[in-house]
Amino acid sequence: MGSGGISDDPTIVMGERSTPSSQTGDDDVAAATVLRPGKLLSRYAVLERVGAGGMGVVYAAYDPQLDRRVAVKLLSDESLVDTLGRHRMLAEAQALARLTHPNVVAVHDVGMHEGRTFIAMEFVQGKTLKAWLAAERPGWRDVVRVCASAGRGLAAAHAAYAGFGNTLRALGQYHEARDAHQRAYDIALARFGSEHPALATHMANLAGDLERLGKNDEARDLLVRALALREASLGPNARATGESLLNLSAFEYKRLELDAAREHAERAVEILERVLGPDHPYVGGLHHNLGLIAQGQKRIDDALRHFEELERVFAKSYGPTHPNMVIPVSARAGLLRDRRDYATALPLYERALELGIAALGQEHPTLAYDYVGKAVSLFNLGRVDEAVAPAERALALREHVTAEPNELSFSYFLLANILWTAPSSDAAARSRALELGRKALKTWREGGADDPKRAAQYEAWVREREGDAAAHKG
Repeated sequence: MGSGGISDDPTIVMGERSTPSSQTGDDDVAAATVLRPGKLLSRYAVLERVGAGGMGVVYAAYDPQLDRRVAVKLLSDESLVDTLGRHRMLAEAQALARLTHPNVVAVHDVGMHEGRTFIAMEFVQGKTLKAWLAAERPGWRDVVRVCASAGRGLAAAHAAYAGFGNTLRALGQYHEARDAHQRAYDIALARFGSEHPALATHMANLAGDLERLGKNDEARDLLVRALALREASLGPNARATGESLLNLSAFEYKRLELDAAREHAERAVEILERVLGPDHPYVGGLHHNLGLIAQGQKRIDDALRHFEELERVFAKSYGPTHPNMVIPVSARAGLLRDRRDYATALPLYERALELGIAALGQEHPTLAYDYVGKAVSLFNLGRVDEAVAPAERALALREHVTAEPNELSFSYFLLANILWTAPSSDAAARSRALELGRKALKTWREGGADDPKRAAQYEAWVREREGDAAAHKG
């Protein structure tokens, strides 16, 4: 490559393109932030400053271990006070370090230098695209070739950031996930413009991160904007519009905005049934959402109808013994239990357990819910001795995984009540029941749950049984 030309393989560089210092003209970086030639930055010997941007300064440096020239990007002093800048830079490096592409700069190393984050990467010699266009005035064929190569790198980086953000979110690293998804959004915005429906996916990703960070107003705004963008660009009946309605409905459900959640979910079902057909598993999943919303609104008949439709769709799509069948079967059992229709709920709990054990094994903690339901149903049907085994199993599963305090305390209380009441229980069993009742109360209090009625119920139960035990001894 000649010294005056652009690389034959244009490369996407993180954040800012490395440029010769004679061309940058960026005096916005304070002189105090510039590292002088010869200064060691970790193991890298600084050669010269080659560029700067809003988040950092880029230096040409020498790596003595591998005997090669590298570019090192160092977070600037102005960004140091904002830890978000550090998170964004690290997320950027981690995303691109996983990416191998001829048009994306290779990341070699990431670390800290005097309290500032740095990223060491491949050094790319040449001009920026803007400088090349101004200096060389190339023909349109060369422009298309160079821009197409850069675009391929941009697309690869875009996919890397989006996928990496989803991985970070799954790992609970919500700040870093937000930064990666923000970068993916920025790339898509630059690539497609502000009116392209592809932006809606990135808005939804960002909304998910913001919601987990407690920024619910910002998350809602992004979901509403994503829906408006898809309605305007794709039409009100497009599949993507239905998916945006579903995202908004799920957000509203978690905020207990049940009327709005129902409205948006019903619109989503209407669109996606028309696009995909009523037997598509995705449509079945929407009936699950509507069932939960109806349950929250105490519309039990509607909830049962939606869960029955979910069961029909899943049975047709996956078969009657598929693990996914646990979802509608268990949901229907729970509704019937809430209605105190224990005779109908019991066989559904037994079926849910059979499916769950076949799919997940005997020790999976999610089985505890259906063991509890089975025990409660047996107890209320007067089959108290039979209720002991499923109550014991539910408690063992929840203790094994240190369940949520409210779930664990209820399992203690359920088994305590069953053991105290069971006709086959002896004095030792009742003594254990009383101890479990005390554990239920202690776990509830230590868990910080805000439900005085539950605490009062546990206290009254323990006090009454302690009185009974004392009277029996007397």
